[in-house]
Amino acid sequence: MSLTGAVSTFLLTFILANHMYLVAKKQKINSLEKSWHWLNVCFFGLMAVAASIAALRLIVVHSNTYHIFADM
Repeated sequence: MSLTGAVSTFLLTFILANHMYLVAKKQKINSLEKSWHWLNVCFFGLMAVAASIAALRLIVVHSNTYHIFADM
């Protein structure tokens, strides 16, 4: 759950919206607004990478406790 949330939620909610705004408004926004949106894209991109690493670490740590086919 955390891995799919880290990959999809950050990318679709925060990065895609800012990037689509930048593409749609190409020449109509000033440099301050453009830099703000690029800052959001970069920051949430780093957050997505950090959340993905944390999710993978959580999977590795819990892989010793849980077994896929434990009931069989």
